[in-house]
Amino acid sequence: MYSDKAIQESIDTTITINSKGQPVVSSLAVAKHFHKQHKHVLRDILDLEVPKEFNRSNFGPISYVDQMGREKPAIEMTRKGFVLLVMGYRGARAMAFKIAYIEAFDRMERELLSGQAAMDRVEGVLDIVARACRSGYTTSFIPDLVKYRRMGLSYEKCATLLRVCASTAHKWSRLLGEAGVDITPRCDTGRSAPRSRRETGGMQLPLFGQEAH
Repeated sequence: MYSDKAIQESIDTTITINSKGQPVVSSLAVAKHFHKQHKHVLRDILDLEVPKEFNRSNFGPISYVDQMGREKPAIEMTRKGFVLLVMGYRGARAMAFKIAYIEAFDRMERELLSGQAAMDRVEGVLDIVARACRSGYTTSFIPDLVKYRRMGLSYEKCATLLRVCASTAHKWSRLLGEAGVDITPRCDTGRSAPRSRRETGGMQLPLFGQEAH
């Protein structure tokens, strides 16, 4: 009998990412984990009476090579397709694997969303830096603005240090915020502000993460 840990470890290796960036599982893995012949799993999928659009979105044809070297058909399915397929599978073992699969799909989808959000933030920041450079600002303008805002400096003080007007400092700060950059104060706002880049030692904080030490 599989333990919960063994079930999860077995399933974690069977969920993959398809060409559309979706977590999917194959009919072969379903057959293995639910103790069914693969041809019966394929039959169960074909017997599902689902709309054509749902079928195209959640079931896709793939192939594999069997032990005799023959190429055979299989099907990969999304979380929705999987849930629909195994809904009728009964028994304590089937229930344990249903739950484990759903939890594994949940983890994979969270990881994908988290990774995509991070990539979106990075792309957003790079776009802002490029726009600032095209507008005539130096490459250090955005990192310095982030640094000063994290120090708790006002838009007016940031503007003075960066030699721009306060509305400009506010505009680029707003764009950074919309891109997901955290520019909230991270240190003692009571300390005196730097008078120049020389006084700060040219230190630049990363746009994501903690202050440099």
